[in-house]
Amino acid sequence: MFNVKNRQVEERQEYKVQEAMHDFDLTATIQDDIVYLVDKSSGIRAINLKSKNIDFNVSIDKLGSFSLPFVNHDGIFIQDNINKFYAINKSDGSVRWKYDAGGYINPALTETVGYLGCHDKCVYALDLNSGIVLWKHEVDSPIQTINIDNGYVFLGSEKYFYCLE
Repeated sequence: MFNVKNRQVEERQEYKVQEAMHDFDLTATIQDDIVYLVDKSSGIRAINLKSKNIDFNVSIDKLGSFSLPFVNHDGIFIQDNINKFYAINKSDGSVRWKYDAGGYINPALTETVGYLGCHDKCVYALDLNSGIVLWKHEVDSPIQTINIDNGYVFLGSEKYFYCLE
């Protein structure tokens, strides 16, 4: 493990995950000395860097996250490979809610709202606390990219680029 503060290599910790088939089978995010690992073959786990313990290890069927999990003050947000978007409790790894987007998902998140650009030609704004759809907007073709900046939602479809306020 590399300590950013003193630029030293410290004691190395190893945690076994199931054998990966591709380079993108394992993703991780760190927040508040907790590493949140998403392994598409075995689920999601939280590893406490201070205690060196696994806080939780939860299996989720058909999980296939190819992007980093997003972590905010009380949740972990991930997508699977069958068009579902999950909100996971940070404390115990339980599923708070899940949303079936009906098509491949490109997520972009703020602290309170998740924007899902989907291949069903729609962008959905979800309340991250409840999973309730706040609004939905349809465009001309499947959404390929999504980004958020300064209160604007930027979408790239197969044909056009959009900016939603």
